[in-house]
Amino acid sequence: MKMNLKSLALTLIAVFGIDCACYAGTITINRPPVVARFFHTIDIEKVEITDTATLLYLKSFTRPGTVISIPKNTTLTDENERIYQLKHSSGVPADGKLTVPETGEADFRLIFPPLPKGTASFNLFCGGNKMWGIQLDEKSFRKSLLSFRSTTTRNTSDTILPEPELNSAKPY
Repeated sequence: MKMNLKSLALTLIAVFGIDCACYAGTITINRPPVVARFFHTIDIEKVEITDTATLLYLKSFTRPGTVISIPKNTTLTDENERIYQLKHSSGVPADGKLTVPETGEADFRLIFPPLPKGTASFNLFCGGNKMWGIQLDEKSFRKSLLSFRSTTTRNTSDTILPEPELNSAKPY
């Protein structure tokens, strides 16, 4: 009887520990801020980072009939410039094409290797489409905005601007 209780207790601890480990390793960021982008027809709805993968949930807003393609060489880069190659895509096949339906919206997922714990931001390079500074940590994002604002110089009313030089342009 003593041995059965001991094995039951160990089983419960193992199951509970595995269950907690799965949940503790997942980070979810809904609609993360993006510092700069080269395309405006795709939004990041959600980023999930687990122990085994980084998942980007994307939504495209464009004209119906537009063709979306995801190149196999799609990558993420973290702030240390490490490269994470696309492992899988769902909704749009890698190197395949998806025609946007009449609604003008299409949802798809991109799956990459996991980003390291503590990553504050990353970049997405998807063919000619690029997003820089996808933010995962709100504190570091706000800090970078504050440092940007503090280093930006502004002209005051005392600033003397040079006299404009007027030249006549000659036609070709």
